[in-house]
Amino acid sequence: FSASRHSILNPAQKIYPESVVVFPGSQEKNLRNFFIQSMVYLFNMAEMKDIDFSRIKKLVLVDTRQPNRIGKLADLINRKDVEIHIYDHHPRMTNDIKGDYEVIETTGATVSLLTDIIKAKKKDIPIIVFLNSFVQKIHAEKHSDIFKPVGNSDDLNNFFDSVLSQKTNHILIAYLEGMAAGYLWATFDCKPDNPFTFERRQVYIHHIGVHEKFRRKHIGKSLFNELKNIAKSEGFLHFAVDTWSFNKDAQKFFKSLGFDTYNIKMWHTDNSST
Repeated sequence: FSASRHSILNPAQKIYPESVVVFPGSQEKNLRNFFIQSMVYLFNMAEMKDIDFSRIKKLVLVDTRQPNRIGKLADLINRKDVEIHIYDHHPRMTNDIKGDYEVIETTGATVSLLTDIIKAKKKDIPIIVFLNSFVQKIHAEKHSDIFKPVGNSDDLNNFFDSVLSQKTNHILIAYLEGMAAGYLWATFDCKPDNPFTFERRQVYIHHIGVHEKFRRKHIGKSLFNELKNIAKSEGFLHFAVDTWSFNKDAQKFFKSLGFDTYNIKMWHTDNSST
C-alpha cells in the first residue's frame, strides 16, 4: 500500500457505511489480526469465515483488482447479482477483475481515489459557494477588469439556487476524508440541427474548482470520472470546456483528461480616439 491501511479504510467506510471490511488474502493475515485486535471499534470488520456469501450484493475492492489477491471473494466475480466497485492505482494486467464502477489511477495513493462524490442539492449551496471562491480568486487576480472579487455570498446563493433549479444542470461535490474538497458544474445540452451544424448532444463543463489544500490529489479527475458515468447513463458522450489563455494549469489538466483544442476565441479592444 502507498498509504496506511487506516487512511484507506476510513474514507472507504464513509463511502460505503453499511459495508463489512475483510482482509481476504493469506498475505494479509498479520495485518488482519492487528486491525481486528486494535481497531475493530473503528471499523465494521469481520473474518472471511463469518461472511454469508449469499447475502452479498456489492463487492468493493480497494488497492487490488487481481482475483488471486482476494481469496474466496473471487467466487463473486461472475455472479450477475453482485455489483463490483474497484479503487486501485496499480498498472493494468490482462487478468484484472472488471468492475461495474472503476476508479483507476496508476499514480498516487489509493486513498486519493476514495473520494466521496455526491450530486449537490440546494442544501449544499453554501458549500458550493465556498468552493467557488478558490476558482473566482484565480480569475479575479488575473483579470480584475472582468471578474469580480470574491464577494457577496447572497448573490452567489441566489445564482446557484437558479442553476440547481434547472434539470439540465449537474453540480457534483467531492469529499475527501469527510471534508469538502472540490466541485464541478456542468450542463447537459442538446443543440438542435440548424442550417450550419448537425444536432449535437454535449456536456458543457462550466466550473471545476478544488480547495487549495486538496490539489494534486486527483480530486478534479475523480469529479470528471463521475460526470462521465452520469453522462454515459443519459446517452451523452461528448464533453466541452473552455479556459482562459492565462490558465495554463487548467489547460494541462484538461489535456490530461483527453481534451483537444477545437475552437479558439479572440478579442480586440479599440482604444483609438474618435
